[in-house]
Amino acid sequence: LATMSRTVQTYTRRVLQAFAAQGTPVDLVSIGNEIRNGILWPTGQLSTWSDAEWNALGTLLKAGVAGARAGNPRGHKLRVMLHYDQGGDNGGSRAFFDHIKAQGVPYDVIGLSYYSFWHGHLRDLRANVNDLAARYGKDVMVAEIQYAWTLGYGDSTNNFVWQESQLEPGYPASPDGQLSFVNGVLSILAAVPGGRGDGLFYWEPEWVPRAGAGWTPGEGTPNDNLTLFDFSGAALPPIGIFEDPRLPSSG
Repeated sequence: LATMSRTVQTYTRRVLQAFAAQGTPVDLVSIGNEIRNGILWPTGQLSTWSDAEWNALGTLLKAGVAGARAGNPRGHKLRVMLHYDQGGDNGGSRAFFDHIKAQGVPYDVIGLSYYSFWHGHLRDLRANVNDLAARYGKDVMVAEIQYAWTLGYGDSTNNFVWQESQLEPGYPASPDGQLSFVNGVLSILAAVPGGRGDGLFYWEPEWVPRAGAGWTPGEGTPNDNLTLFDFSGAALPPIGIFEDPRLPSSG
């Protein structure tokens, strides 16, 4: 663990220094990705949530934060995000971030993945982000989100979303339904008390079958109907929100 934590700190410092050196200093860094089950298995794995496992994970996370801050240019504002993967699960989110707090891991932003077909309805997301912002005094952002623009298939790989029952009621699998859903999530974040709602990242917008973008070369992807482009690569309406939220159809 000691060797691993030193490596994490050094690697993270060097990465942020490299970004700064090329003129793109980092504004937001996520220490790990969807870390409900830990990082850097088996050293930092959470399988039983024992004290020993949490101590190891806490050590690695603190090393990553220290490295990021050491590599950040003087005077530049850097925010640190910790990313939990189930945005509609308030009980699980609380349990996780209570442990993070007990470990003394310093961070600024709570990141959540939110896929409604796995993680609950919009009302579940709303309740969770409002509670987390108030409970921990942190900004909250949706670090990953997708929604279907069709129930059709762009390749021969089975999709994650393929039937009406997986959709959020009132949000059809259509380009306009996708746009309305993403705007619904943005509205939830905009209403977080204290102005602590902090925007979203769309994952993964570019898995277009015609471009051959699959899990691995030569394979399809179960995400081809959850992108921000249709099967031929034409941009769908929600891409406009990344240009100007007041003009969601501008793309």
